[in-house]
Amino acid sequence: MASSPFRLGELPNISAGVAWVSSSKEAIHHHQSLFDALWENADIGDDALRLLRDTLERY
Repeated sequence: MASSPFRLGELPNISAGVAWVSSSKEAIHHHQSLFDALWENADIGDDALRLLRDTLERY
C-alpha cells in the first residue's frame, strides 16, 4: 500500500510531497476498513447522479 498526506486535487503538489509505502498488515487493514466505511456511506447510481447535478446547478 502507498499513501501520501497530500491531496491530489485541483492543484496537486506531488513533486515535493512526502509519501510512505508499507506492507504492514495493520496499515492495509486500517485503510481497507476506511475505504469500506466510506463506500458503504457513499451515494451511488441515481442518488449520486442527482447529487452531482444538484451541486453543478448550485455552483
